Amino acid sequence: MKATEINLLEFLNRRNQFVIPIYQRTYSWTLKQCQQLWQDVLRAAADDSVSGHFIGSVVYIQAGLYQVTSMPQLLVIDGQQRLTTISLLLTTFRQAIAASNASLDITPRKIENYFLFNNDEDGEERYKLLLTQSDRETFIRLIESRELPQAPSGRILENYQYFEAQIRKSGVDLNHLYRGLSKLIIVNIALERDRDNPQLIFESLNSTGLDLSQADLVRNYVLMGLPTKEQERIYKNYWYPMEESFEGRGQSDQFDRFMRDYLTLQSKSGSIPKLSDVYNSFKAFLDRQVGVSVADVMADVYRYSKYYTRLALGQEPDIDIKRALADISRLRVDVAYPFLLEVYEDYEQGRLPKAEFVELLRLIESYVFRRAICGIPPNSLNKTFATLGREIDRDRYLESLKLAFVRKDGYKRFPSNQEFRKELIVKDIYNFRNRRYLLDKLENDKRPKEMVDPDNYTIEHILPQNPKLSEAWQQSLGENWKELQSTYLHTLGNLTLTGYNSEYSDRAFCEKRDMEGGFRVSPLFLNQGLGQLEQWGEAEIKARAEQLADGALQLWQYPHVEATNEALEVQAVLAQVFPYAEALEGAKRHIQEVVDTIGYGRHEHIFAMTYIKPSAITVNLGQWTVVSFDRKGDGFTAWFLVMDDGADNAEALAFEGLTLTRAEPVSKRWAGDKNIYLVTIEWTEATQLPETFVNAWRDAIRETCQIFKGWTASSYMNYHQPELAKALITETARSRHAEYLTGDVGALFEALRKRLLNLDPSVREEFFKSYIAYKTSTNFVDVVPQRSRLRLSLNMKFSEVSDPKGMCKDITDVGRWGNGDVEIGLSSMAQLDDAMTLIRQAYEKYSDDKHCDEKSGELAVAI
Repeated sequence: MKATEINLLEFLNRRNQFVIPIYQRTYSWTLKQCQQLWQDVLRAAADDSVSGHFIGSVVYIQAGLYQVTSMPQLLVIDGQQRLTTISLLLTTFRQAIAASNASLDITPRKIENYFLFNNDEDGEERYKLLLTQSDRETFIRLIESRELPQAPSGRILENYQYFEAQIRKSGVDLNHLYRGLSKLIIVNIALERDRDNPQLIFESLNSTGLDLSQADLVRNYVLMGLPTKEQERIYKNYWYPMEESFEGRGQSDQFDRFMRDYLTLQSKSGSIPKLSDVYNSFKAFLDRQVGVSVADVMADVYRYSKYYTRLALGQEPDIDIKRALADISRLRVDVAYPFLLEVYEDYEQGRLPKAEFVELLRLIESYVFRRAICGIPPNSLNKTFATLGREIDRDRYLESLKLAFVRKDGYKRFPSNQEFRKELIVKDIYNFRNRRYLLDKLENDKRPKEMVDPDNYTIEHILPQNPKLSEAWQQSLGENWKELQSTYLHTLGNLTLTGYNSEYSDRAFCEKRDMEGGFRVSPLFLNQGLGQLEQWGEAEIKARAEQLADGALQLWQYPHVEATNEALEVQAVLAQVFPYAEALEGAKRHIQEVVDTIGYGRHEHIFAMTYIKPSAITVNLGQWTVVSFDRKGDGFTAWFLVMDDGADNAEALAFEGLTLTRAEPVSKRWAGDKNIYLVTIEWTEATQLPETFVNAWRDAIRETCQIFKGWTASSYMNYHQPELAKALITETARSRHAEYLTGDVGALFEALRKRLLNLDPSVREEFFKSYIAYKTSTNFVDVVPQRSRLRLSLNMKFSEVSDPKGMCKDITDVGRWGNGDVEIGLSSMAQLDDAMTLIRQAYEKYSDDKHCDEKSGELAVAI
């Protein structure tokens, strides 16, 4: 590598041609960078004490060892943005000189001969700078002053027009401008092909990740090391069409997201790379493709990219599928795309009929939306969807997916009809992020062919928001009107759509009903029935909420599973339990400590856990039999521990019609004074599980979970089983805070909690011993419940917060539970809006990328 400082115009005046390789990204400087360059040139021209102004480096390597052309071709590794922009500025400068009658230090012809063209050459070698395919034609026609192509390169043309306008409108002296251009300095870095690795140098130059997208880095890595003809073939057949699909539609950021989702799909472990680490993850992925050509890998990437543009960018041709995808897109369920890519491949290959595909999409929509309504934190959804494909039986596609959803529990659960209905009726819908999606779906569900455009309507509170209700409203609601307004104001039963929001204002219900455009004549389905009511109060709001909730149950359905197929039934029962197996295996050492302390006696199932192997679970069947299962091919091996005080041996035993054989005695070191035998049978999914067995299995799990609570603080638990430990610690913390979260403080906390969780779907709630945290990439506010108030800690420096009402207290260097130097005391509902204004400042500080938690690498669903 040779690096020298050189004047930019002198550098361009050399007999060379700079070629931008096809693997480089297209020209991408915006007006912001052009404005900076223009100011730098003028500043250098105006300062006589400055002999030069540095604008960056140009890194290149000779095109080939056996170059036949007479013109030395240099492949630009870094610096194409500077070279292209300077060339555009020189082109407009040349034209300005040609239009001027002044005597100048430089002529248009010299600019052409020195800096834009190699005049002694023909064809493409004539041009000093040769851009990539999508930018080349526009650039050439501009420097040759020819008519532009039909679809010119947007950035090239926009920046050319910017410089042309600046020279024309600013009235800058052209000699002055030339002096500024003459002072520009670059570092000229020439690589030696035999000694320097262009890829490593390229990575080093772009290590900050600020200049190039992850997709740009992947493209360079894939193509840079290939022979020229192979580069051209792969770029033309695969990469360029992908660039057109994403960048051509103004969705370049989606290219990175697609690459991340593709890598998630290809990961056998379901690992999800960080958005900022896609490039490194792709390199590792490509290194694992032993015996697979780069062309084959890129063909696969290209195929899935077409699926992605249909799924995420609205390019699906089938109208039914497109509508289902549009609804999922409104929920911004980005985390589902790795799974949907897999499903779309099955649909494309004919393994999934269209009708089932649409139903599957609606099922995913229901799963995500029900969870949002029920306030289930979304941060686990990325892992759920990343591994969901493994739970599908391709022979029973939709049925097995329904089973997968039904058997999920805890924070992964599919909320039941009862839970969904209850939360939908009482939830603060008005401050719910996707309130428009909810109301629009309820309205248009009955209009499959004549849908209402939601942009034509606004959300109306039937019972007005104004805290100073009119006398008519107060009399209609009764003495407890304030409580009723507070309870029902933002709930589903009191909200509707209207085009007459300003006309309705705070009018009495009967006026809203009977006025021109009122509820009585409204064409909206959401307003049906309002025109027949004589008053609007608690009973009417509750009745309407019940009615709308009934419709919502049909619109966002719970998966219906037929429990008639024995194989699927057995598979479902096993899958309900196996997620616990890993935790039990990791906890085996601690369980043995419990066994040593309390003995066997009434805890036979604890004793049996010492025999658990990976992917196995133990069940206590009465006082004498304990069972664990190990996967074995398509079936399982059942291990029975048979406790028999009387028999000396067990050649064969029967249990619920199953024959148990191959009895082996268990070591007396474990068995004590009992005769215990380890019995195995080969068992397949076709075997029906006895009801006694299933019930006992579930009882054992519940009891085992109770035992786990005794050692939640164990360092082993926290290290090896962080998710389970976190869940148990959360439960303990909830019970600790429950003492204070009652009465007015409890109501205040619930109101605050709803507002915080509705800030964005990336917001997560975590209970700790001393405070309750709300976080995106990290905590932005922590809540400490106290007897008469909530003490809030904002994770900001006190100097950063804007607090016009003086609510904040500086606790810098003061010992407090929570994070940050800003404290707020919240003691009444009246302070809630002002507190949220302050909290949003902390939230915005930590929410630059709401859809990707770079710290954990997990994606959050936007609800």
